[in-house]
Parts: sequence; structure tokens; C-alpha cells
Amino acid sequence: MNKKLYSLPKKEIIKSKKDFEKIIRTGKKFTSGHLKAFFQLGDKRRVGFAVSNKIKGAVRRNKIKRWLREIYRREKYTLNDSTEMIILVDYITKDENFHTLKEEVLQIFKEINENFNKSA
Repeated sequence: MNKKLYSLPKKEIIKSKKDFEKIIRTGKKFTSGHLKAFFQLGDKRRVGFAVSNKIKGAVRRNKIKRWLREIYRREKYTLNDSTEMIILVDYITKDENFHTLKEEVLQIFKEINENFNKSA
């Protein structure tokens, strides 16, 4: 297995507030359970992660972001190469885990691919 194939390089992560706001303002919105995803077609594949402050505890918010990065890292090749997206978690209960979050992310990826194929 090629380790580089499933990596998540820093250049692929959106960090600037300007880019976040642009994608949220101009992108298409998809929701699934606790998640909202905003996506648009761009020059290259990029992703940003955000967890709402409604989820109390910085440790918990960071853990959820780590889960999102891992899910994205493993599944990003199911998306188009020019997809720019923001994944936002509004709320999550204490008994939610990695696997329930993964199911929601995969559902959003499926919707994005269906939408992309219609517009392509």
C-alpha cells in the first residue's frame, strides 16, 4: 500500500478565514445529521474543518476535528479532484462516535458526487 496515496498534506487543508467564508457563501450546502458541508469546484482538492463552540470542551472539539481529518484522509479519493469543501459540525451528543460520524460524512460525499455528476 502506498502511504503517500492516503496522506493529507498541509497544502490540501483550508485554514484562511477568507477561503472559509468564500466557500460557505458561494458553495452548495449539504446536510446530514450533525454535519453541514459546503462545496464548490475549484482548481484542486482542498478541505476545511470546523466544529461549533456549542460543543463544550476544547478537547472534545479537537477530537472531533481529528476524526473528520481521518475520515476525509481515507475517503477523499471518492470525490472529484477539484472539490473544495468545508465540513462543519454543529452539534454532537456524547454517545456519538467515530463510526456514526463516518457514516454521515460518507452520506455527504455520496450527495456531492451525485450533484457533481449532474452538473458535469
